[in-house]
Amino acid sequence: MDREQFKIEYVKRLNIYTVNQLRAYARYLEFRAATKITKKVELLEKLALVEAGELTPEGRTSVGKPPKNNDFPSEIIQIVKDLKTRYLDVPQEDVKSCVSETQAQDFIDVPSRLVFGSDDTEEEHWTETVNKTVVRGQLKLLNGVSRLLPLDCGVEEEPIVVPEELIKGHGLREGDVVACHTVQGKNVSVVKEVLTVNDTQLIFLKRGKFEENEVCYPHKAVPFVSENASFVSAKYMEWLLPLYQGQRGAIFSAPKAGKTQLLYALVSSALNVSQGVKVFVLLNAQSPETVWKFRNTVPEDQLVYTTYDDTPEKQVFAADFILNRAKRFAECGKNVVLFVDSFSALARAYNETGESSGGKTYTCGMESKTLQYMRRFLGSARCFKQGGSLTLLGAVACDTGNPFDELLSLDISDLVNYQIRLNETLAAKRVYPAIDLPKSYTRTDGIVVEEKEHAYQQVCSEFLPAHGEESLYKTLKSSEQFEDFLNKIGVKI
Repeated sequence: MDREQFKIEYVKRLNIYTVNQLRAYARYLEFRAATKITKKVELLEKLALVEAGELTPEGRTSVGKPPKNNDFPSEIIQIVKDLKTRYLDVPQEDVKSCVSETQAQDFIDVPSRLVFGSDDTEEEHWTETVNKTVVRGQLKLLNGVSRLLPLDCGVEEEPIVVPEELIKGHGLREGDVVACHTVQGKNVSVVKEVLTVNDTQLIFLKRGKFEENEVCYPHKAVPFVSENASFVSAKYMEWLLPLYQGQRGAIFSAPKAGKTQLLYALVSSALNVSQGVKVFVLLNAQSPETVWKFRNTVPEDQLVYTTYDDTPEKQVFAADFILNRAKRFAECGKNVVLFVDSFSALARAYNETGESSGGKTYTCGMESKTLQYMRRFLGSARCFKQGGSLTLLGAVACDTGNPFDELLSLDISDLVNYQIRLNETLAAKRVYPAIDLPKSYTRTDGIVVEEKEHAYQQVCSEFLPAHGEESLYKTLKSSEQFEDFLNKIGVKI
């Protein structure tokens, strides 16, 4: 029996729920004092004491008005059962349960053989006909049950459960994109046959673990310029500021300097180039107009978004959701580029969740755990020696006058090895992209394309002082080929 560890895990596991949901659960435990507690962490600590038997609840009462909401997520019951069984040696059947038939409806009719790999052959509630329509979704473990969620992280029409036997049999991991056939049950579908994993047929699926694969320095540039029409932004990226596969990149921008516009142009360019690069886009806490602009360009299964009226928990969930998918594709040998708008919005969202509490708080209000979360997020970018890479490029707000933004931008500036700085003066002149070329750079520890490095140096040291940024913009716009551009700026290779 380990009561202290039980309390620690209890607070950690139930921290994802809202205060109102936890209060409803407290009322079920007859712990009426919960209504007077306003802080989530304090409420969780009291509930942990009650569940561990160290604090006695007051019991039910008929005094006062009945609560407006007495409902709480039914999965809390199972979480507590598991924790008590593991740390307090309490048999699961002895743990109090109030899960109604309605609350458990999504899962009580799923045959245990299919969901948990049991040998039970009873399939009373299941149709024998396999649905031949191909269903695609991303594998996610929710409340102890493996499910396929929509690739856009939206609301699912019907729960799709993945049996444990298929997960073990095919070596599936959280974040995998699974194409499959399903069988229909009562209120739920269950995966019957797996067809592909991360767009790879099962017979060709060979991969190591993302964290254990051997990495190397980035050495191959991400293509942006297509044979058709290309944005000026794409020419900046490919001819002067190449982004290498596996780099951690950031676009530092003051408000209204065009960072979202630049990201949109780069995403559109990358999607038009068919050279084996998988593009994913994360929009975090964006306006509905921005979301629809990207939705009209980016395929539905490559875009995950939240708007600024979504909860911080949902925003962080969406970010982790798409990052896990990018990792799975990369470890399968694919070159992945994840565009993020923005790192600043993601940091703010995480800072407002309960996950960030418990560490040091800086004067600007940022929690130390928020910085650590962003470091882990950016640290996911890497290039594998045996093939495959994950490249990150996201926007960062700076020069806002907000200490939170300044601390974050300074920390990210130390982490990234690719950086674009936008110039407010150029943006005011309606020059887009408003890239401040001398303050932007790509660092690959000596592995560079010599002619492009030479062109970058010549432009910064000779062309810009003599002609200015607007002239550079016009020259890039009028140049169809890299060699044509070099001739116009007078660079000889």
